[in-house]
Amino acid sequence: MTAGHSVLAVAVPAFEDYIQRRTAHYDASFLSSDPAFSHAHITVLGPWLTTPSQPDLDTVERIVAAAEPFDTTLARVETFPDGLIHLRPDPDEPFRALTAALVDAFPHCPPYGGRFPDPVLHLTLDRRAETITRTASARICATCSRHGSTSTGSICSGGPTTIATCANRGNSAGVADATPHATTVRREAR
Repeated sequence: MTAGHSVLAVAVPAFEDYIQRRTAHYDASFLSSDPAFSHAHITVLGPWLTTPSQPDLDTVERIVAAAEPFDTTLARVETFPDGLIHLRPDPDEPFRALTAALVDAFPHCPPYGGRFPDPVLHLTLDRRAETITRTASARICATCSRHGSTSTGSICSGGPTTIATCANRGNSAGVADATPHATTVRREAR
């Protein structure tokens, strides 16, 4: 892996095009050239390791493979106090369980460096500005969901790994199904 920090994340392909466009709008240097990298994702642990070893990757693979399949919906648009507009997964318990298992395995990597005692799992959409509001983002999300990706994948051994890095290299795993006004992320059974 190249320098930078890494995150363990679940991809949300239905929002990939939108998130790439918003990222490019702010700073194109944050766009990954790796086609396997998912800009639209829910981080379950980050920052993680700068240079994970093969045993580290194997540990993550075991944790993810042991997780029960789950469905969650991304329909609730919220804004953090700093103006970050995001989608909240509902339910978020499967993501929280994954985060807890990863923190148990990597206690030296607390979520968000320990800055938030109870991190809010989310998919970042944008940042509030004069013309960028929660309502406008919600309308865009409805469009993304209706016209989004319906690609499939699995989080298990032999499938895509769950590593996404902020150093323009990585893979994320997960699937998203488009529905009229919400996006569902599904961790599929093996």
